[in-house]
Amino acid sequence: LEARQGRQVLGAAAAVLVVAVVSIGLIWLSYRNASISAVGHFYWPKNGSVFAAIRRVLGLNSMRSLPNYAFGALAVVGIVVGLRHARGRFLATGYLILATLYVFAFAVQDSLTMHLTGYWYNDAYRMISMMPLMVLPLAALGADALFCLLGMGLNRLLASRGLVDERRSATVAAVSVVVVVGAILALQGGLGTSKVSRTVAAAYLFNQNELMTPQQVAMLKRLRHEVPAGYAIGGDPFRG
Repeated sequence: LEARQGRQVLGAAAAVLVVAVVSIGLIWLSYRNASISAVGHFYWPKNGSVFAAIRRVLGLNSMRSLPNYAFGALAVVGIVVGLRHARGRFLATGYLILATLYVFAFAVQDSLTMHLTGYWYNDAYRMISMMPLMVLPLAALGADALFCLLGMGLNRLLASRGLVDERRSATVAAVSVVVVVGAILALQGGLGTSKVSRTVAAAYLFNQNELMTPQQVAMLKRLRHEVPAGYAIGGDPFRG
């Protein structure tokens, strides 16, 4: 057992050493290489304070959507549960790291932010778009934990009155969790997807029903006559 623990400690130390060496090398390269330096020292504008960034993380709202504190609360419970169990620890830890990087991208935007977020696609819009991928399983984990706690509480209450009915307790617990979460979502106007759709449409639609202007459509139709077969059109990576 001691030999196994020793190998685990040695492996963890080696992993930390490798990450440290690679990180230092990348930081050194970001100052020495002109191409990487040009990208690594491009700073996006700040979007607000650190407090505002943390509030967005807790509300799970993107740059243009309403806060969703129901899922946020479930995710917080899921993080607590995940950190207490080995199988969910990587998910909870990963989300905390991502949330920290988002706070840097939203409210700090300095050289440390560039080094931590990897120099590319590190603005607040793109950072927060990755959060739902980790929030959904954490919220499910939190909902399951609340269901179990509520079921245990009901069992104890019924047992204290001599009315033990585990099946009924489980049903009431599940329905209670669904009703409470549903009520919170209803009070805050749902998931906010309709507002996001309207906002995106206002930014990208030419009018209510058209994505491009008539001039843009005509230009696309001309391309097959103006671009030789087998050739590609190169785009500016900074401007699309």
